[in-house]
This record gives sequence, C-alpha cells and structure tokens, in this order.
Amino acid sequence: MKSAGEILPYRIYVPTRYDKTRAMPLIVALHGLGGSEDSFFESYEKRLPLLAEQRGNIIAAPLGYRPDGFYGWGVGEAPADPATRQLQQRSEQDVMDVLARVRQDYRIDENRIYLMGHSMGAIGTWRLAAKYPDIWAAIGPVAGSGAPATVEKMRGIPQVVVHGDNDPTVSVAGSRTMVAEMKRHGVDVHYIEVPGGNHTSVVAPNLEAIVGFFDAHTKASRPAPAVK
Repeated sequence: MKSAGEILPYRIYVPTRYDKTRAMPLIVALHGLGGSEDSFFESYEKRLPLLAEQRGNIIAAPLGYRPDGFYGWGVGEAPADPATRQLQQRSEQDVMDVLARVRQDYRIDENRIYLMGHSMGAIGTWRLAAKYPDIWAAIGPVAGSGAPATVEKMRGIPQVVVHGDNDPTVSVAGSRTMVAEMKRHGVDVHYIEVPGGNHTSVVAPNLEAIVGFFDAHTKASRPAPAVK
C-alpha cells in the first residue's frame, strides 16, 4: 500500500478449472476482528475453498491493513480520532486494492463479483456495499450489524444474511434490524436465522447457502431497484 509504505498480504484461491479464456466469478471474503487473510481458508472447517473448487469461484481474502481495521466507515461519518480514521481508511483501501489487483491478474466476470464477511467482516460488508453499490452482484454478511440508514444506498444488491439467535458477541438484533429495513425497501434478501446459533457456529454450516445464493444472482439479471 503506497499510502502506508507497506506491502500487505492477501490470500487467493483459484479453482483448478480456471483458464484465461473464460471469465470466472469472484468472492471477496472479509475476516472478523483479530483474524487475517487466512481466516476463510483455515477456519470454518475450511469449507469455502472446497465450495469454490466445486462451483468454480475465485476467492480473494484481504488482510484489511490491520486485524482490527473494520474496512472503513462506509457512507457514515468518519471517526473523530485521527488514528482510528487513518486505520479504517487504510483498511478500506486495502480491500479495494486487492480487488483491483485480482481484476488485473485474472479474468473476472464483472457481473459476478460478490462480497461476504463474518462479524467485523460482516460490518465491513455492509459498509463497502453501501459505498460501492455498483460493484457487487450480491453480498453475504454473517453475524454482523449495520446502519439501517445505509440500506437505501444498496437496495439494488441482493443479500443473504446469516445470524444465530444466541450470539453473545454481536446481537442478532443487528441483522434483524437490517433485514427489516431491507424488506421495507424491497431488497431481494434471504435471511437465515439459526436457532441456538452462536457467533461462530453459524458460519461453516451456511457457507454453501451463501455461495449458492451468489451463484443464483448476477448484476446482469437483477431488476433495477424501485424508485422511492
């Protein structure tokens, strides 16, 4: 990252069937607080790379500058503290830099770029979706929370939302409130609330549903959002 004067890591999975003659879908996966670019590869029963191989998806997982960067502040107000503001700004920039790099290095289907994340990564997913709504074909936040006021900015993005109703870390109310606002705005949303699910147990069992939702949605096929 030029602004930080650092070389930052990211992790990528490319299916064995990949060749440059055919564009492939891309999933950008954002880790939770304290995680890293390895989280979606080494955690959650290592299911996401297996699904990517089976279904033909490229995965890109950025560090997000630091393990606690929160991927920016989206379309809300910037943090007042200069150090926090810089941290979050660079966290967002790292995600966008990784996306640009992968688009440059691989043949990506521009109608099939998806964003997902767990916990802090889910918060980041909603922040980046609202700020860059024209990029994402669909998004998948898991065990996160968001700002209902931002839903209108991303009302054209189909969403699959997952949360456990026994989450002691991020209250299920965060997802419920976002989903209720999405329904009010006519968003194409599929909500999976897991009875008894905690903060981490809900991830691995629902990755197939998330990737399947992505596979069923492209930017080219989705209707334009209703004008409010």
